[in-house]
Amino acid sequence: MSETTKTISEKTQELDEKLIADREKWSGRILELVKCLKAVDQLADSQVNMLSYRHMLVDHITEIQALIYRKKGAYEIKYKEKYIEYSTTGNLKLNGGEKDRFVKADLIPMQTQISFLESHLDFYRECIRTLDNSAFAIRNRIRLAEDDF
Repeated sequence: MSETTKTISEKTQELDEKLIADREKWSGRILELVKCLKAVDQLADSQVNMLSYRHMLVDHITEIQALIYRKKGAYEIKYKEKYIEYSTTGNLKLNGGEKDRFVKADLIPMQTQISFLESHLDFYRECIRTLDNSAFAIRNRIRLAEDDF
C-alpha cells in the first residue's frame, strides 16, 4: 500500500469515526426532545430546543454539502491524473474500460469519504424531518393540554 493511499485510508477511518460520534450525539438530542413531549411543563423548552436543533442541522447540512463539492472536485482531478498515469506509464496495455476500473480502484478511499458524507447528509435531513414532526406533536400536545383544563 502506498503512503498516499494509507494516508487517505486513515483519513477515511477518522472521518467515519467522527461521523458515527456525531450521529450518536444527534440521535441522543432528538430522543431527549421526544421524551420531553410527555410533560406539558417542558413543552416550551422542547419548542426552543427543536427550533435551535433544526437551525444547527441546517448549518451542518450546508457545511457538509460544501465539503462534498470540494471532495468531488478533488476526486475528479485525481481521477484525471490517474487516468493519464495509466495511459502514459507502465508496462500494461489497458483499454479505456480497464483504465477506468484501475483508476476507480485506486480512488476507492476518496469515493468512500464522499459516500460517508452523503450518507451523513441524509441522516441530517431525516433529523430535520423528525424535528418538523416534533413541532406538530408539540402543537397537538398543547391542544390536548388545553382541552384538559
